[in-house]
Amino acid sequence: MSGFARLTAPACGLILAALAAGQAEAQFYAGKTITTVVNYGAGGNADIQARIFVKFLPKYIKGNPVFIIQNTPGAGGMTAMNLLGQKVGGLKNDGMSLGYFTFNGMAPLIGDPALKVKMSDFDFISGIGGWNVAYARKEVLKDPAKPASIAGVTGIFAGGYSPQSSHDTRIRMSLDMMKAQYKIVTGFPDASAVNKAILQGELNMSVSSLPGWASIVQPQLIQPGIAVALWQYPVSGPNGTYEGNPLLAKLGIRTFTDVYKEAYGKYPEGPLFDAFLLVNNLSTKVERIVVMPAGSPKAAVEEMQHAFAETGKDKEFIAEWMKVIKDPPELTPPAEGEELFASLAHVKPEVIATLKKAALVE
Repeated sequence: MSGFARLTAPACGLILAALAAGQAEAQFYAGKTITTVVNYGAGGNADIQARIFVKFLPKYIKGNPVFIIQNTPGAGGMTAMNLLGQKVGGLKNDGMSLGYFTFNGMAPLIGDPALKVKMSDFDFISGIGGWNVAYARKEVLKDPAKPASIAGVTGIFAGGYSPQSSHDTRIRMSLDMMKAQYKIVTGFPDASAVNKAILQGELNMSVSSLPGWASIVQPQLIQPGIAVALWQYPVSGPNGTYEGNPLLAKLGIRTFTDVYKEAYGKYPEGPLFDAFLLVNNLSTKVERIVVMPAGSPKAAVEEMQHAFAETGKDKEFIAEWMKVIKDPPELTPPAEGEELFASLAHVKPEVIATLKKAALVE
């Protein structure tokens, strides 16, 4: 008699129940539809990236679910974060609600009242690193061939999303350090709207992450000779150095620190620069975050974390990402993302005070 045949009926029942439970867990997403909330409008930077991901994710999720994109712009990206974190507007912590967000690291640091949730209200799935490029219409510069000639200029009208967003605040901090006179026209829903205003001459400066840079800024503004790249945002390097994206450097786009040094003969320093660099480090490491509402089923969270990690290594995904974004995908694993979220509670008070001043928060 086989070992299996010698099992008692109750034992067989327990085994079959365990097998059935395992199969059900493995097929958590079978026949399901996942709503992916993007916190900026269709055609914007975050939306472009999210649509590439959802094209490949089902390949690595048992049950092959369907993804739908729900664009929910507003409040500098925080409307969507609030909806997902508070589990309202049809969004739930049942594993069927996912957020693909441009992460505004400024909001939790300065206690922005527009952000109604905490980062602990989310389960971290993945982070996507990204670089940003500042650009301006040629007539802004004293010499269009020299980005450093923006130092001390007047009449800059920069496109923004929300006064307290990392996008707007970094524009403000960088132009303050360059001693330029400017006004930020904020409240735009996405990168497409900003670039349309620049193309029409209503604005003359802004910043873009690489999806919008490759798909909108370069073909519509740079290649026709309307605008020029100013700088890329740097991050902290070893031994007090500052680093940029090597691919952007090959295109001749230098870091802000190098452009500043050309203008003033030394690297920037002081509390304003320290705050600026902190936001750069955070935003570059997790420019986008992928999250679920806290309390989502463990099986769903782990399945989605696995799917993003595997998609990030998929050769076809990487090829399409490179075709559109022009830069390799850089994914932040869950443990590192959770550590970054936790670090927000340990920033020095004097740095937070500088950030609040830069974000126009009294």
